[in-house]
Amino acid sequence: MKCLKNLLQITVAALFIISTKSSLPSTSISVKSSLSSKKSEIILRVRNPDGSIKRINASLDDPLSKALEKNGCECENGVATDKNFECLLESEKTVGELELSNGSWIYLVKDPSDKVGSNAEAIKRMKKRRDRETKGGGVVECLTLSKLDSEIKAAGKGLVIVDFFADWCGPCKAIAPKFKAMAQEFPKTVFLKVNVDKNKAASERYSVSSMPTFVFLKKGRVVDILKGADESTLRSKVKSYE
Repeated sequence: MKCLKNLLQITVAALFIISTKSSLPSTSISVKSSLSSKKSEIILRVRNPDGSIKRINASLDDPLSKALEKNGCECENGVATDKNFECLLESEKTVGELELSNGSWIYLVKDPSDKVGSNAEAIKRMKKRRDRETKGGGVVECLTLSKLDSEIKAAGKGLVIVDFFADWCGPCKAIAPKFKAMAQEFPKTVFLKVNVDKNKAASERYSVSSMPTFVFLKKGRVVDILKGADESTLRSKVKSYE
C-alpha cells in the first residue's frame, strides 16, 4: 500500500513538471511578441497647418492616415515630408512602406482655400527656422522667454529638458555634445537650451544659480532639477521621466 502511495506521488509530480514545461514556450512567445511590438513603434514629429508641433507614436504596420487620425491630426488635405514639399505622400500606405524612421518630420497640408501662401512655402520657412534653431543634434536654443514658453507648450504631455548654460562655462562645453547626442537617442523628449547671459528672464524664472543646470518639465511643471555636468545621472533621469 505504501509503495502504491509513493508511486502515485511520483506520477503526479512528473505530470506537473511536464505541464509546466509545456506552458513555457507560449510564455516565451508572448514576451517576444511584446518586445517585437515595441520595436515596431516609432515617434513622428508632425507640423500642423497652424505651425504647431506634435509628437505622435506610430506603428510601422499602421497606415499613415490611421496613425495621424488616432493622434488627433487631420490629414484630409494631404501629407508631405521635408524631402519633397510638393509631392504628397500616399497616406494609405503603412508607416513602414513609406520608410519613415524614428524622429521623421511629417507636414500636414493647409486647406486649399487658404490663399495666404502655399503649403510648400510654409513648410520651407518652418524648416529653415528649425534648422537655424537646431544646432546639429535636435537641441533648440531659446533666446527669449516667449520662445521657451512656446516650445514647452508645443511639447504637450511629453518630457522637456532645458539645459541652462553659459559660453564661459567649461563643464557646459563638456556636456553639450552629449546632450545633443541624447536628443537623437530620445526623440520623444524635447531638448532645449538657454544661454543664461542672453535669456536672463528664463534663468530667473527657474532660479538658476549654477551652470550647467538641467530643468525637467512635464505639462509645463518642473518635475526635477539636475545641477552639474553628470552625464550618467542625466541619462538615467531622461529614461525615468520619458
